[in-house]
Order: sequence, then structure tokens, then C-alpha cells
Amino acid sequence: MDISQLCQQVKNSQFTRILIVTFLIIVLQIPTVMLQGLVSDRQSLRQEAIGNITSKWGRQQTVIGPRLRADL
Repeated sequence: MDISQLCQQVKNSQFTRILIVTFLIIVLQIPTVMLQGLVSDRQSLRQEAIGNITSKWGRQQTVIGPRLRADL
């Protein structure tokens, strides 16, 4: 078998195409996983900031309006 025939068989092989597509899918998942980690970190930082601000500034408030007194 000649090298050119072997290359031609690899080019026409369904298995090789599926293998290449699978490899590309796996490789392209790496940035997605990295972005998911970044988003998760930012969300936890946001929740921490909200909790921190709420604990300092968001204490219980009492709203007192004018009282109406009716002497009957």
C-alpha cells in the first residue's frame, strides 16, 4: 500500500471525520468551562457584596407617620 493511498483512505474515512469532530468538540469545551468558573466566581462575589452592604446599611427600619387623634 502506497502512502498516497493511505492518505486518501484517511481523507475518505467516516471514522476519521467523526474522530476529528469529537476532538474539536472536546477542545472547544475548555473555554466554556473556564467561563463558567469565572461567572460562578463573579456571582459569589456579588452575593458577598450584597450581604455585606445589607448587613451594614439595611437594618430594620420603622416608618412612623403622623397620628390622627379624634376626640369624640
